[in-house]
Amino acid sequence: MGHVSEAVPTGANGRYATPVDLSKFAVLSIGAALVTIVLKTASWWVTGSVGLLADAAESLVNLVAALVAFVALKVSIKPADENHPYGHSKAEYFSAVGMCLRVDVTTGVFDPSVPDNMPAFDVTDALKVGADGVVIMNFPGAHNERSTNEFAARLAQQCDAWNVPFMCESLPR
Repeated sequence: MGHVSEAVPTGANGRYATPVDLSKFAVLSIGAALVTIVLKTASWWVTGSVGLLADAAESLVNLVAALVAFVALKVSIKPADENHPYGHSKAEYFSAVGMCLRVDVTTGVFDPSVPDNMPAFDVTDALKVGADGVVIMNFPGAHNERSTNEFAARLAQQCDAWNVPFMCESLPR
């Protein structure tokens, strides 16, 4: 192992400066995710709306992302050691869990009098806003099942063409 260059800022450990602990922001995200899950679940309990239950379940993804961010930020501030002579700061990159553009084609699922409201959206729109993936949710058994499945298939083909991750969530009606 060579010596750390004089031009490189060093911390008390004689290596790179210790990164700032940003995990407090992840704790806020964890708290917000938990409150959101509780409120949506309580709303489902009161109303019986399957849509609210599905939304509460989907909020678990936000909780997992916040937990991953917390762990990554905690690891990133660990000082350098024999196996990591430059520290663990690169672990911070894992805190930036990729953004997925979520497309819900569920507007008219619960009320057939609502016209199908298929979004004017494609994968290039997701890429323009910096999304790393696309998630769509549909409800098999709903009156607009065929159109939402066709839309999901078009998005899947576009994602394949652009090499963008795609996930289709289906919650039977």
